[in-house]
Amino acid sequence: MKKYKLTEEEKVVVNKFCNFSIPFIFKAGKYCRYMEYFEYVDSEICYKLLKGKCIDEKNYQMIVLKGDNIKREELDNNALEFYDLYLLLKDMVKKYHG
Repeated sequence: MKKYKLTEEEKVVVNKFCNFSIPFIFKAGKYCRYMEYFEYVDSEICYKLLKGKCIDEKNYQMIVLKGDNIKREELDNNALEFYDLYLLLKDMVKKYHG
């Protein structure tokens, strides 16, 4: 299994996402169906990224296919910051897939 090491900037992004409270719009608002998904990203994907473990095909497909129908203009500043962190994580998953 391929091992890798995150850059310091990537570690900051992952840790910030892990420590960020999921915004209301993803808990009980318009996009509430994403709450469990973001919890999974926090617990599973962030863990794998920080430990340098390979992102398997199942997780890769789930990350790449999910979250694209969230409309940025409907998010407040807090939710937008959270969503931007998620998009950075998504890019990392693409980078370290394999």
